[in-house]
Amino acid sequence: LIAEEVGEVVPEVVVYEENGQDAKSINYDRLVAVLIEAVKEQQQVIENQNTELAEIRAKIDRLEFKLIDQGILPFFPLNRNESSNGE
Repeated sequence: LIAEEVGEVVPEVVVYEENGQDAKSINYDRLVAVLIEAVKEQQQVIENQNTELAEIRAKIDRLEFKLIDQGILPFFPLNRNESSNGE
């Protein structure tokens, strides 16, 4: 990695020259810690999105069943896994 480029994104992991401007090196231990935290945050976002997706799918299922019960929508059993793959 190039210290100047890393410093533009994550300045706290870069060691600078005494002038405070020129990047000297990267503190890789600190960089790893920052990356681990970023992955944890990203995983939480993914888990939240999966929960929201499951809730939305359940709501769609309830609405479809209401429409079927009212005779507005014909009943066609559908496997969601197959439909999401474009099959």
